[in-house]
Amino acid sequence: MIIWTAWRGDIAFKKPLQLKRGSVAVRSLLFIRSEQQGSICWHEVAPLPGWSQETLMQAEAFLLANQQRCLTELAALPGIPASVSSALWLAQLPEGIGPVRSNQLLLSGESIAGEPSDVVKVKVGVQPLLQEIERLKTLLVTLRPGQRIRLDANQSWSYTDLAQLTQALGDSAAIDYIEEPLLPGLGYSDWQRICPYGYALDESLHSGLPQYHPGLKALVIKPTLLGKAKTLSCLSFTAQHQTGLTVSSSFESPLGLSHLKRLARQWAPNGYHGLNTEAYLQTQLQTGPEQALRPVTQLLHWQPLW
Repeated sequence: MIIWTAWRGDIAFKKPLQLKRGSVAVRSLLFIRSEQQGSICWHEVAPLPGWSQETLMQAEAFLLANQQRCLTELAALPGIPASVSSALWLAQLPEGIGPVRSNQLLLSGESIAGEPSDVVKVKVGVQPLLQEIERLKTLLVTLRPGQRIRLDANQSWSYTDLAQLTQALGDSAAIDYIEEPLLPGLGYSDWQRICPYGYALDESLHSGLPQYHPGLKALVIKPTLLGKAKTLSCLSFTAQHQTGLTVSSSFESPLGLSHLKRLARQWAPNGYHGLNTEAYLQTQLQTGPEQALRPVTQLLHWQPLW
C-alpha cells in the first residue's frame, strides 16, 4: 500500500519574476510524499499564477478533499487539476540517462556573443516591429557557425508584420522557428506561403490540439500547465505529424525540473528544451538523509497540509 502526505513550501526567486499579474518574489509549491515498502518518492504540484487554469489554493483543496484516497485512485478522478495530474505522472517516468540540452533565454539588452548554447531563445513582439528587426539583424550577424535562434512572439504579429520581417531578414537558416507568432484569431493555413521560417505552438495548446499546417515545426509543451491528458495528446500529435518537441518549464523547483527532464529524455533526447529555469530560484535538490524529509533546500516555509 502507498502511504502519502502533502506539504506546502515556499522558495525565493533570486530576483522578482514578472508575470501576467505582476511581480512575484516567492514561488509557492505543493509537494506530495509517497512511500511504499520503504521507498520514498516526491511529486511536485506547481501551478503558475496567471498561466495555470487552477490556483495553488484550488490544487491544495483538491488534495485535502481526497486525502483518504490512494494515489492511483486520486490520479484517475475526473476534474483533477492539471498540475496534480502531471505531478503524479511525471515522477513515475523512468529517470533515463544522459544530459538534457536546453536553449538559453537571451534577456533584453544581453549580447549573444560568447553564449555557449547552440540554440538561443529571444523574446520578440515587445518593441515596435522596426526596432525588433534591427535587433534581430544584429543578433544574426553575431551568431557563430551552427548556432540558431528561436523567436518567441507571444501571439504578437500579423501576416503583414511577418511579411515585413521576412523581407528584412531574408530566408535565414539560423532562425529555428518562431513560437506563437500570430495574433489570436489568425490561422496558419497561409503560413508557408508568406513566411519561410517554421513556427511552433505553446500557449494555444491549452485550447486543444492544433490543426496541422505545413510549416509547423514543433510543439512547446508545459506539462505542469497542460496536465497529463493534454500532454499525452500533444506527444501523440508530434509522433503522428513528425514535428519537433520542446519540453518547457513553468518555474518549477529542481525537483519538478528533474521530472520534466525524464520526459525530455524519453520523447526528444536530441532536442533543445526550455528547462534552464533552475537558475532563477534560490534552492537545490536535497541530498542525503534529509531528502526523505524535504525534497529541496532553502525553503522559506514548510508546512504539512494535514
